[in-house]
Amino acid sequence: QCGPATHAAFHADGRMVIARHGGTDLAYWKRYKGGRAGELWIGQGEDFEKLLNRPANSARPYWIGERILFISDHEGSGQVYSVDSNGENLRKLTDQREFYVRGLSVNGRRAVYHAGGDLFYMSLSEDGQKVEEHLKIEIEYRSPRTQTNRRFVSAPGYLEDYELDPEGEKAVISARGKSFSFDLWRGPVLMHSQEG
Repeated sequence: QCGPATHAAFHADGRMVIARHGGTDLAYWKRYKGGRAGELWIGQGEDFEKLLNRPANSARPYWIGERILFISDHEGSGQVYSVDSNGENLRKLTDQREFYVRGLSVNGRRAVYHAGGDLFYMSLSEDGQKVEEHLKIEIEYRSPRTQTNRRFVSAPGYLEDYELDPEGEKAVISARGKSFSFDLWRGPVLMHSQEG
């Protein structure tokens, strides 16, 4: 009756909420209201009905007590909402102004999501109607910075020109837009180009 689902949430009493269409990430379907917009359906066994009757994308449902937590962009931007299991008493729980809420994951009354590259944590009330704590998770990432390491390249691959002195003891070469001179048998290589 409902067709394939992209996400499912199970209640202890056997009820289930499924997300159809739209995928699991609304940021790819921003403000889409056509026939493939994400929908939430609630039911048990083979008897399902639409949870919300509004033209908008909805995705990633989770049960919190008798309420259902999910992401929707019916107000223009992807936010976290909760609603009663009968589709009433809709509550907006986040207010991300610049970026869509993405990757919502719930464990009990705790929820984690990301928006614009930042991670956020929410602790919800027992009835799932309000947020008790909402904070950005600060992460300090120490990158190996491999792209800033010194790199040694094979000189023959970049050799542009060369010249030997008449006695065959010194050479001058041009490689990668820079000029170098050196004794063939001893001493350092000297660069004559300006660093820029």
